[in-house]
Amino acid sequence: MTADVLGRTGWATQPPPTPPPPEPAPPETGEASLSDALLGIAANPADTMSTAISGYVKAGVVGVLESVWTAGLAMLPRHPSP
Repeated sequence: MTADVLGRTGWATQPPPTPPPPEPAPPETGEASLSDALLGIAANPADTMSTAISGYVKAGVVGVLESVWTAGLAMLPRHPSP
């Protein structure tokens, strides 16, 4: 009965879905453009600033976490070696 119901609705005879199209290739990150090479100007200043800011914030977070880790280790009891 189940096969009869599936056959009537056409569900069992439908072809499988088509696979999604391939993703586009990432842009090439080769040599710098002429303006970058001659003038030292970044092609996208916002991207350069966001990279610099994220590096600065990351360094600050790592520094705070290292301080917390050091304080946690200082609070552990020290047992004398036997």
